[in-house]
Amino acid sequence: MNRAKVAMTRGGLAVRAVAVMGVVACAVFFAANATLAQAAAAASASQDAAAQSTIAAASPDQATAQAAAEAGGSVHSLGNNVSVQLSSNWAEANPTEIPPPEELRGYAPPYHLIGVLSLQNAKTDSVLLFATSDNPLMGRDSNWLDEQMHKPAGSGMSVLDMLYYFFFPPTRACMEDALNGVKQATFAASPAASSATASGAPAISSGDSTDPQMQLTFHCKHAPTLGGFYEAQLSTGITLVQSNNGPRAYANVPQFYLAPMERITSPGITWYVFEAQRTDAVSANAMTRYGLPAALNGAQTDYFWAIGSPDPFPWTYDGRHASTTLIHVAYAGVGVGGSKRANFMNILQRVQVKGAQ
Repeated sequence: MNRAKVAMTRGGLAVRAVAVMGVVACAVFFAANATLAQAAAAASASQDAAAQSTIAAASPDQATAQAAAEAGGSVHSLGNNVSVQLSSNWAEANPTEIPPPEELRGYAPPYHLIGVLSLQNAKTDSVLLFATSDNPLMGRDSNWLDEQMHKPAGSGMSVLDMLYYFFFPPTRACMEDALNGVKQATFAASPAASSATASGAPAISSGDSTDPQMQLTFHCKHAPTLGGFYEAQLSTGITLVQSNNGPRAYANVPQFYLAPMERITSPGITWYVFEAQRTDAVSANAMTRYGLPAALNGAQTDYFWAIGSPDPFPWTYDGRHASTTLIHVAYAGVGVGGSKRANFMNILQRVQVKGAQ
């Protein structure tokens, strides 16, 4: 289902009408009316309380049952300060180097990851990333973060960039192929620049997109694994550009729907949550290559990134934080008929940070 066509509000509330019936004698008409008014007021208050309870428990899709099943299990820790309790279906992946790859660090969003914990859930075909980083958001605010994270891929700070560089970066093999191709490429003026020089036209400004440049695109081969599946769904490869303004590297990203930013609180922690859902369904070829179950036919991939900190969120240094380290939680899932928001929010509420109150 196309998320662009889904109403932005999640959940719904059905309000029941309360009818108060009674038969009263004419002799006590006014007294009965007073009693009836009191009963109606009490019923209205009861309805308001029930409404608040229903809103708090509302879920956007059938994923609620699956999210509830994540209760219990094992505790996974990232360093000495961050931990999360997940079901036994979650298993820690083999540790790898802290992303992004060294060759891409100059083009990635300006977070320097300190620690990384990766997990996979083979039962729900989903993956998780927990990380801590420094705080490049100091001196900014939530409005600025919202604007940056909703920019297109390749802008350097968008949620798609976060997912690409830190969650599903190019494999070492793809990077080697790309860099070998760069060594064999030739830096040359673009046709527009060459034409201007030959005709004696004014020189093109250095900030123009038609500057002399070298652009190479490489389509990565993805391993037939769960991680490889989400890598392929997020990006087909990498494009390297060299121009007068210097080099760039960015992902080749298909169409995604970026949901509005959400501010979520869990015990003692404030989170800013961003969602990117691929608009087209997983192809039949991808279903076969990555061994996805037939029940996921027509499913869409859904990615989340949350940036959090113990309260108050450290937009400025106020002396109340022992540390201004940020916490990152990223998630990728696939499902039919809606987003995986309920699953991600369930996980987010389970994150604990030492010292958070």
